[in-house]
Amino acid sequence: MKALWARRRLAGFTTFEMLAVLAVLAVIAAITAPGMRNFTLSQRVQALSNDLATDLMLARSEALKRSAVAQLAPRASGLESGWTVSAGNMVLGWRSATSGVEIVDAPAEITFNSNGRVSSPTSRLRMTVRSDGDPADAVVQRCVEVDLSGRVRNQPGACS
Repeated sequence: MKALWARRRLAGFTTFEMLAVLAVLAVIAAITAPGMRNFTLSQRVQALSNDLATDLMLARSEALKRSAVAQLAPRASGLESGWTVSAGNMVLGWRSATSGVEIVDAPAEITFNSNGRVSSPTSRLRMTVRSDGDPADAVVQRCVEVDLSGRVRNQPGACS
């Protein structure tokens, strides 16, 4: 009889033990939640700036390869809503919108001529990709830069 009671006692958790574990998990979650939010925003900004830089390089390389004009143009009202990469009448790629991120100082479209140089806009292009969250949050920024020769750079921090 005693062995049956001992086996039953070791079969599971008590309510008190379960509540203690849940309390510890709640404290850990409360401590790490703000850091996770900033981490998530940082990853979104970095992903969007990498996608933008990659698609700019794709447009330039396709302009060189095809000896034709290639462009990166917004799908709707600005690059935040996504963009398409095209050469002539052929769409080479597209990106959809990314929430929580904005692109500052982006032109209406970016056009590369058949030599791989930027023909529109006619000056050095600098776009800041940043989180558009609450100003109380840490604002994460990256600079995507295209010089007139068509070289693309993606670096941390705001464009100066």
